[in-house]
Amino acid sequence: MDYVTIRRVVEEEVVKSLSSATATPRIKRPVVSESMVAQAKRRGSKVLEIPPGAIITPAARDRAETLGIKITQTLSADLNSGDAAMLAEAVMSSVVAYLSRTESLVPKINPVSANDRKLITASDIDKIMLGEKVIRLSKKDRITPLARDNAERSGVRIIEE
Repeated sequence: MDYVTIRRVVEEEVVKSLSSATATPRIKRPVVSESMVAQAKRRGSKVLEIPPGAIITPAARDRAETLGIKITQTLSADLNSGDAAMLAEAVMSSVVAYLSRTESLVPKINPVSANDRKLITASDIDKIMLGEKVIRLSKKDRITPLARDNAERSGVRIIEE
């Protein structure tokens, strides 16, 4: 499983988790009343978002139609919201830390060796995406331009000693 796949799975799980955690645990099925529709109109909203399974009273439905307010159910949390993004990043950092400690799961760089020189290629950079994200090069070591570009894009630091 690669870094991109792991990130996608983490983001999906965060969204699913946040979506299932609706407003107040005591209210199983919130009721949308006419006053809620009127409040939305006063705020200048054209859309009233309600949690899944909410009960809409007939008066609320009629009032929304009269005021031109659309009632929609929010089906999932937005990953772009601050809380979801922070949670996804926290989970990802834990996953990456765990995988970097578990050596069998993290691919190692096997650089080409010629006369005690390392040659780091773009495929080597791709292999360390889950690792420590630091490459130390001695004066004898070489890194290809494409590998350097991939490292920069991926957040892998190159330290030349």
